[in-house]
Amino acid sequence: MKLKESPESQARQDLEHLLRRIQSAPELENYFKTRETNINALITTYETLWTCFAPKTRVIAKPFMNMPQVLEVSTSPIPFNTPVESTLEMWAWCWDWNGKKMVRAYYRLRFDRFRGTKPINDLPFYPLDFDANKDDVCAEIRKRSEQYIKAVRVKPGASQMFTYVGNAYGDRRKVLASADEDDEVGHCHTQNVERLKWRTGKRRFETLH
Repeated sequence: MKLKESPESQARQDLEHLLRRIQSAPELENYFKTRETNINALITTYETLWTCFAPKTRVIAKPFMNMPQVLEVSTSPIPFNTPVESTLEMWAWCWDWNGKKMVRAYYRLRFDRFRGTKPINDLPFYPLDFDANKDDVCAEIRKRSEQYIKAVRVKPGASQMFTYVGNAYGDRRKVLASADEDDEVGHCHTQNVERLKWRTGKRRFETLH
């Protein structure tokens, strides 16, 4: 806002100079040559997909039972090596229930190398704005989230008991008694997704491949 109000300010001039330096950087030369064409075609390359995932970008992912979920980008999948490594990682988060309160659940999302170009919404995780059915997806997720919150945020006791009709997954594992429930470690595997969950103190982390 201040830059718009003061177009001749030193801050604006410095920013314009910085942007020109970025555009002339050798490692970004090919990107800026094809940037406009790729944007109009809604496609990206492996080397430049990081430009689609700025921090705070809302993305679509399917971390559980192949159901769409909205996450917010925390760290972009920026390549730091030349040539670019075969896997790029991005961190994103959403709210989840830890048994006592809502906390941030962090996911490590991994992009495998691909050749040429690819439609942005064909990536395993992609920005919400690139979903052709964005409104319908948001409505579905909102409805499911409201049901989830209604189920978990209830008074302790009988109100926590619900009747469930449908299929369910069973997890057979050895359980070690512990005085602290937050030390529990669990593993869950679904198609194309490996999920490792652990809770330590107030923070909770997820890993997706």
